[in-house]
Amino acid sequence: MLRQRKRTIAGLDNHNMEATILNKRDDCSYSKQQYQSKMKVESIIVTVVFILVSVLWVYSSAVVASANTWAAVPFIGYCRFDFVTMLLSVQTTFIYITLTRSSSSRWITMGVVLFLLCLPYIPEMYRPMIYMRPLAAMIDYNSKLGSSSYGVSVHSSGFSKEDAASLVDMTMKYKDKWVHIDMAQSLAYFIFGSSINFYRKQNRMKYRGKGYTFKYGMEPTDEVFKHESSFRLNYRDDMADVQSILHGQLAPKLRQVLANTLGIDIDQVVFGNEIGGGGYEKSHLGMPAIGIIFPHVLWHWIQNPHDDGVYRNRVPTNIVPCKKADDVTTFLIPLTAPEGSGLRDWTKEKDGNVVMHETKYEVGNVYTFAASNTLHSIGPLPYFEWTRSQYRINIQAFGVQCDDLKWYIYH
Repeated sequence: MLRQRKRTIAGLDNHNMEATILNKRDDCSYSKQQYQSKMKVESIIVTVVFILVSVLWVYSSAVVASANTWAAVPFIGYCRFDFVTMLLSVQTTFIYITLTRSSSSRWITMGVVLFLLCLPYIPEMYRPMIYMRPLAAMIDYNSKLGSSSYGVSVHSSGFSKEDAASLVDMTMKYKDKWVHIDMAQSLAYFIFGSSINFYRKQNRMKYRGKGYTFKYGMEPTDEVFKHESSFRLNYRDDMADVQSILHGQLAPKLRQVLANTLGIDIDQVVFGNEIGGGGYEKSHLGMPAIGIIFPHVLWHWIQNPHDDGVYRNRVPTNIVPCKKADDVTTFLIPLTAPEGSGLRDWTKEKDGNVVMHETKYEVGNVYTFAASNTLHSIGPLPYFEWTRSQYRINIQAFGVQCDDLKWYIYH
């Protein structure tokens, strides 16, 4: 009887112990569910806040130019608006997934954000550099690569800060006249003026009915075609309108700057659209142009070594006798100088070694070099989130001194 009672008590103890273990498992399972539920709610809140802040941040950067809308994606920079939407969607999805997986995966999000913020400060030896043309091949191709006696010359004869600021205001006023350089795809790179190098007369019908493309976004309308470099030569009247604006608002100040740089009288500076008369519609060449680049992380990684040989022999010698039409000088005149903006060039030393030189831009300077035998590239332009609206804006011009000793300057 006593033994049976002991067995009964032991059975009750075992039953109670099993019940306690089950209760603890249930509590643990409930706790885990609570934690996961809480974590999911937190993740949704953080994601929603990120979306709202990002939309406001993007909206505050939006610029309507060249028949499209451009805005800065957080940590990346300015893109065409369809790419902005896609990149924001990717960022939002990434943040939501990493936040909901586990508490440790949140460190992944923080690490990625920190990495993106630190990108502009990573030394070039550790930074991925993308050469659009292999540097070695360009050096072999450019047999006239300048010696150390050539390279870039710096002249302190540029615009005053006040004049530069007024020309920037003028440039921004005519954003609807800018032309997008379509080789930049969805990145924000524009020309205000004409361009021998980029402007083409491509057939517009080729893109009719194609729908969305990475290069042009949604199916391009005539208004979009008008503002894309590959189609610009189809719109001569619009080109003439821009030349008229530049001749009235840029030419007077620019003529003086170029005369000071070259050490000549202002009446010895002739712009491309002044050659031969006949109005801007029939002009042989255009005024110097204004180049505009909105910051993007890729501009910090991309290098495009090239020379400006395409601008040789452009002066119509049947109108202007010019034995030196192939001896072209490049002029670069910054109107803004964001942190890191500048120019790179490569020269060949006497011992045959090729050396890279870096020249930082300053407003007030004019930068010149021999167009045909100076291998150069836009310097890597870093993207800083808090200074994203500091655009790189400079005047680009090419000039030759002809038989009448006048300088003919064009783009």
